[in-house]
Amino acid sequence: MGTAASAARAQRSPLRQTGAFATTAPDTRRLGATTNARVTGSNLVCVRDHNQLLVLHTIRTRGPSTRRDLSRLTGLTFQTIENISRRLVEAEILESVPTSTSTSRARQLALRPAGANAVGIEVTPEACRVALCDLSDGTLVAEQRLSTRAANSAADLDELVLGVQDLIDESETPITAVAAVGLTVDDSLPTAADGHGPSADSALPWHEWLRDGLERRLRMPVLCTSGVVAAAREGQWSGRISSTDFIYVHLAAEIWCAIITHGQLCTGARGRGGDIAHTPAVMGGEPCTCGRRGCLHTVLAEQGLRRVFATALAFAEPPTLEEIARLAASDDEAAVAFAAVATYLADALLPAVRLLDPEIVVIGGRSADALGETFRSVLERCVRDRSGGGPGPAVQRARDGAGGAASAARAVLYELFTPGMDHLVLGLPDVQPTPYR
Repeated sequence: MGTAASAARAQRSPLRQTGAFATTAPDTRRLGATTNARVTGSNLVCVRDHNQLLVLHTIRTRGPSTRRDLSRLTGLTFQTIENISRRLVEAEILESVPTSTSTSRARQLALRPAGANAVGIEVTPEACRVALCDLSDGTLVAEQRLSTRAANSAADLDELVLGVQDLIDESETPITAVAAVGLTVDDSLPTAADGHGPSADSALPWHEWLRDGLERRLRMPVLCTSGVVAAAREGQWSGRISSTDFIYVHLAAEIWCAIITHGQLCTGARGRGGDIAHTPAVMGGEPCTCGRRGCLHTVLAEQGLRRVFATALAFAEPPTLEEIARLAASDDEAAVAFAAVATYLADALLPAVRLLDPEIVVIGGRSADALGETFRSVLERCVRDRSGGGPGPAVQRARDGAGGAASAARAVLYELFTPGMDHLVLGLPDVQPTPYR
């Protein structure tokens, strides 16, 4: 499927023709806005987009519903619900189905998961991964690993685009039903600051060059965000994270947090919100990449964690993460080192726990996946012990592999199809995209 053909088909999209969603005529301000799901609507014409997303969100999360039920649940008038449902049915996002009871003649509105999809792209040092997810809870429709390494040149970028187009074609998904692309870059990949990126002369940072190149070639909006933000939004979209107040901790080659409060992503003034990697952890500890000593990165990032256990257990070679998890369950010295590492993380999280009072702390990433339930339970105990004055937040694990291509696709679905405050405001010239980390 060529780029020109893709563009032509996209312009014929029934979503574009009916105006069912503002996002089908992409507004990058909407893509970058942080969202907070609302449970009541407004009957003002100027908030039609918000009301449509509100109806869609209600059906997606509660299941098939009659128009009268939707009016009661959302606070919208029956006529408003009727107008919205007609547009969404014509756009093939919703469908009208019989009720489950034979006594009622009213028909229900149900979600058509294939009515809208998102593509996710994960760029890693070894390869690029692409995934396609549908509108339901982000069900994975198709996934593929491409041999393209880091999309470092225009030729690599062209190959990546062809891979995305092939994935869409092979899954028999109409290009008109693909709303946008999510892009995330593996945290172990060197950045533009390390001299990594396209060889062509460009004033743009590497991730911006990559995003802009994908947008031009695919003719659809691309949301570039970090793996930790993608994983947090994926948890919200899929329902694995039900809280609107939580801290998501990503443990892998690098350490990052995403802070969600009242459903809003807190990025900070410069996009560095959640950067706990260089929080002091060990007095006079190992040198850190930032130039200081004893940062949390030196004991909890994957290489640092392995070194900690090699020292504690007098191993000649650092054990793997899987070996660490096994040892912690059977070896007393390993269990002590395990608890010490969990304590370092709990201490780093303590200021945020006390200031923000999150309901849960979610841990994900390669290290969290490998360390498993043992580390989760130890960390929960450490967080509770240090919270003081009552029970601390619960600690739960994210889906194994969270933060990759599928997470990037689900994050896009969250950003596009969750009703947020920005739909209630006219003109948002100062809203900036979610910062890339």
